[in-house]
This record gives sequence, C-alpha cells and structure tokens, in this order.
Amino acid sequence: MQENETLQSPQSRPLSFMDYRLALDAIVKAAKKMFFIPLVLMVLGAALLCGYRWYKYSPRYFATATFTVAIQNDLGASTQYYSSATAKQLALTFPSILNSGLLNNTLMKDLGVSALNASISASAVGETNLFSMSVTASNAQYAYDVLQSVIKNYPEIAEYVVGNTKLTLIDESGVPKAPINKVNYVKNAQKGALFGLAAGVVIIVAYALTRQTIRTPDELKSYTSVPFIGIVPNVRFKKRKKKPGPISIMNPRVPRSFTNAIRVLRTRIERAAKAEGYKKILISSAVSGEGKTTVSVNLAMAFAKHSKKVVLMGCDLRNPSVAKRLGVENGAGITEYLSGRATLDEICTEQSENLTLILGGAPIQNASEAIASKRMRALIDTMSERCDYLILDTPPASLLTDASEIARYADAAVFVVRQDYARRSHILEGLDYLSQSRIPFIGCIMNGVEGGISSHDYGYGYGKYGGYYGNSK
Repeated sequence: MQENETLQSPQSRPLSFMDYRLALDAIVKAAKKMFFIPLVLMVLGAALLCGYRWYKYSPRYFATATFTVAIQNDLGASTQYYSSATAKQLALTFPSILNSGLLNNTLMKDLGVSALNASISASAVGETNLFSMSVTASNAQYAYDVLQSVIKNYPEIAEYVVGNTKLTLIDESGVPKAPINKVNYVKNAQKGALFGLAAGVVIIVAYALTRQTIRTPDELKSYTSVPFIGIVPNVRFKKRKKKPGPISIMNPRVPRSFTNAIRVLRTRIERAAKAEGYKKILISSAVSGEGKTTVSVNLAMAFAKHSKKVVLMGCDLRNPSVAKRLGVENGAGITEYLSGRATLDEICTEQSENLTLILGGAPIQNASEAIASKRMRALIDTMSERCDYLILDTPPASLLTDASEIARYADAAVFVVRQDYARRSHILEGLDYLSQSRIPFIGCIMNGVEGGISSHDYGYGYGKYGGYYGNSK
C-alpha cells in the first residue's frame, strides 16, 4: 500500500464552525493534560524576574539642599527680580560648570577621592529666588558628603559666571534614610507570574493545534483509505477502595456503552470475515498506548460469547500485556514454546468454554527472529485449525517490524487508532508497514473516544454511539 493510498489529504474548504469547536475541544483537552505547565512557568517567571531585579539592583540615595539667591550690587542692595533671574542663571549654567570639570576637580580634591561617583544637578524653583541642588549616589553618606562639598565650593565657582551672589541655605535633606529606587518584589513577582502564565497558555494552544492527530471519525475516514468500522468509548472507573478490575465486557462495572461498542465491532468483523473467508485476524496499532490489546481481548470474548471457538494469542513478545489486560498471572507462553521449554498443551489455557488463551510468555529482545521462525508459523497454523477465529495481538506497527512479520501469517488486519493520540504520520507508517505484507484490512477502529465539546455533533458521547453503528464506510 502506497502512502497516497493510506493517508489522504482532505479537500480544501473554508473553516467551519465545527472546525473551531474541534480546535477548542483540542485546547481544552490539552489544558487538562498539561495544566501544570502554566503553574510551573508562573512560579519560574516570578522567581526569575525577582532574582534578576535583585541581581541588577543598585541602591540610589538622594540628598538635596535648597537656597535663597541674592545678588549684591555695589551698594550692597538686592532685588527679588534680580535674585530670581540669578537663580535661573545659576541653574542654566550649572551643567556647563559641571562639564568644564572645574567643579568636579574641586569636589574630588575636597573629598579626597580620585573619581566622583555621584550625579549632581541643580534647578531654579519656579519664578522665585529659590535654587535647589541635589546629589544622587549609591551610598547614603557619600551622597550627603558630596552635597556638603557642593554647598561649600559652588558659590565661589559660580561667582565667575553670574557675579557676586549670596546663597543662603534654608533646607537640606540630611543623610538619606532610604534609597529612592526600592524594588517592589511583590509587583515583580506578579509581573513574572503573568508572563509565565501567558507563555504556558501559548505552549498549550500551540501543542493542541499542531499535534496533527486524529480526533473524530470523520477525520479518520478523510485521512485514511482503510474502511472505518466503529468506535470504542473511553472507560473511566469511579474511585473506590476496591480495585475496579480489567476493562472487559465480562466486568459488570464497565459501562454498557463499551460492551455495546465491542458487540457491534464483533458483528462487523464477523460479517467481513465470513464474506472473505478470514480466520486469522491480526489486531495492531501505530504506537503503544492506543489500546489494541484491550480491543483484542474484548473482541475475543465477544466472539466466544457468540458461540464461536476463539484462540487469542499474545504475539507481542517484547512487552506481553494480554495477561495484564485479563487480570491473570503471566505464565509460560509463546517464547517458551518457540525455545522448546514448553509444549503446546502447556501454553494453551482454557479461559472459558469457547476461548483459548496463549500468552506471550517471558519478554525477549530478539522477538523479530522468533516471530519469523518456521515454528511460529506452524504454531499459528495449528491453532487456526482448532478454532473459528484466531485473534493475534501484535506490537505497534510503526515502531517495530514484528507486526509486519506476523501479518505474513494472518488473513486480515484490524487497525486501532486512539482518539487524539498518535500523530497522523505514525498512523500512516503503521498502515504502510503492515500493507507491505499485502495483508487486507478489515478496517480501522477509533478507540478511547471521549465525550467533549464536539461529542454530540458526532454521536459518540456516552450512551449516544448509534450515530456510527449504522455506517461501516
């Protein structure tokens, strides 16, 4: 089977209301699955931003003094107008005095330092004769010392610019008690948490919209050419002290919708098998975790309840799981038989009146070689002669060659696709690898279907599965 035969591109069409609902459904499911990511990023964002602010923080202390300015004429008199103009002139010329280096050199000499690590500024106060000088530095005492040196030395230097002035100190801040640039760690933590939350939401939305999985029966039918034969609902047990038991049609705690779904699938598979003469039915999936073993076990039970002689073989020799799904102890199985450590009678277990079970046995790593052996083919042929249907539970088809090797011995295949789980590319690979053995496909099953935002539109909410049971295309 070629790639264009198993995975099809749906026709281009404008986005519909249903597309948006499916996208929203995917985002909601991703949020439930990945809810911890925004929480972690919020904590991390708050911690990082607060840590950055702490690391980069340098305190700044502000010391200031305010003067009245008076200019004396030759008679020793002064006016408010001239004093106000002089204050403005002092403020305007202050930057040039600083840039000239004359004041800085005087201050450094007075303070006994080689560099003046402080910022000095001056300004006139409105239309008054008030003049303000301020010093900003990283140390409170140093800021105050620089201010005192400016107060002492500035008038003498300014005299060369604006003439004979008199500065009278009327107010000063003293040694600053606290920095003017305190870090608000609460506000920074909130800001960092908000950034983390936004990043988490973006990650979840991007994950949900770019996963390229199969979410609905319509998508499964549009992307693959393999017939769609039905769905199996997801089963969730209520939390109780007692163990709920296996997900089985024999378990009374399993919802009736699950039992009905298995019964419908059994009917459809049996109809196809009778029409084509299939007995050996392989069941596989693209990747692990899609529920193929659960489907295999329950289909075998459904056939047995329908008075058919069934043999269920756990052919996943690397990771045997049939025993676990049945809730029985894993004993001698196929690996022991193939290695000559057990006889056929020893590995066959009568699970019920019409159901014979052959477990995988002890896990082995060279499973491909064991499966490809003549002894494995002979085992499958022998068991096929003893039953109406032989169900072969195989490993994931897109990850290992084991399934495609077993497909050479089988009559037909059923492919299990879990809702919103495997990527479309992996589904394509699994179908393609199986098709290389030229095995015909009975169809695809969508497993683990959950009710969600779009469930009623597709008819597979709990108790509402009839919408697809009458359509086997």
